[in-house]
Amino acid sequence: MRGNLFTQLLFWIFTVALWLPLSASPSQQFAPARMNQEAGQRGMNATTEELQNFDDFLDSHPQIAKDLSKNPALANDEKYLQSHPQFAEFLKAHGGVQRELSEHPGRFTTREERWEHAGGNIRRGELRSLDGFLDRNPQIEKDLQKNPDLVNNPQYVNSHPELKRYLEGNPKIAADLKENPKAFIRNEKAYGD
Repeated sequence: MRGNLFTQLLFWIFTVALWLPLSASPSQQFAPARMNQEAGQRGMNATTEELQNFDDFLDSHPQIAKDLSKNPALANDEKYLQSHPQFAEFLKAHGGVQRELSEHPGRFTTREERWEHAGGNIRRGELRSLDGFLDRNPQIEKDLQKNPDLVNNPQYVNSHPELKRYLEGNPKIAADLKENPKAFIRNEKAYGD
């Protein structure tokens, strides 16, 4: 009796194990392939250089950045492009960005925002420059590693004239550092290690 029960149990386990994959919908059966395809779509065709160019453009055109953040579809709106000729010219000059915005405006603008937030917009030369400055100013380095937001504190910057001069002499680094201090300091630390 015990052997018969065990045999029946095995039979049902194998039956269910064989039946489950067949009962899944086609989209569930091929989920890994679909996920790879979607990842490819999310990865899109935009290069790091194109993301950097788009980020630089948005940094220098904050109103357009704000508009696209609220409504990414504006990138494909003829009236919007006519009223923002500098954006239309940018898109003409950067076909990869234009293509991605026309195909996936929301995904591409989100990707740019994530990329910037992660510090992807920080160039190696900027890291090298900041690393050199911080190596020469270890107390500032220590302070910024503890609290990167100090770079946005006018009282702190004014009380450290060498930092103030450095930021004034390197406006691109200053802008990137102020925009995303945590990512910049994290990347600088990794660069310096």
